[in-house]
Amino acid sequence: MPESGSLDGGLVHDFCVDFSKDNSKDGLGRNLFPLTSEEQKDYHFELAGEETVQGRKVYRVMFRPRDRNELTWAGEALIDEAEFEPVRVYTKLSRKIPFFVRTLLGTDLPGLGFNVEYRRFDQGVWFPVSFGTEFRLRAVFFINRDITVSLENSAFERAKVQTRILDFQPVK
Repeated sequence: MPESGSLDGGLVHDFCVDFSKDNSKDGLGRNLFPLTSEEQKDYHFELAGEETVQGRKVYRVMFRPRDRNELTWAGEALIDEAEFEPVRVYTKLSRKIPFFVRTLLGTDLPGLGFNVEYRRFDQGVWFPVSFGTEFRLRAVFFINRDITVSLENSAFERAKVQTRILDFQPVK
């Protein structure tokens, strides 16, 4: 683990903060997830097949940016056929870091991507149960780190509420 306050320590910390966001619905950074309604307009999607995962039928959907020159996410998503919710999402960078940046600035992120698995807890209730990434960070010629992030959500509980209206007698 790099020292807190060091240049590479700051970079690693920033990556971790970007991966998880407390204010998103599922705790993952929105810029990591190209299936949001906001992000979909910038992507090309292609149905690559159907299969069964965790006993449920899913669509395998490939995605990549519409603009092939854009450096963003590409990958595939397994989408539940019945509820149209993601079951798994795999991503990688849509293209390599530009040659100029890799050679003259000595900066690269080989292997950057992520894997998120969602699980159904009740009808229409899906949560991410795992998130992972492993990549190499090469920055300005002298930082060379392998970075691994593995997050797991567990102990989900669904709150059940029962309401009952009792005979109401107005006060006179």
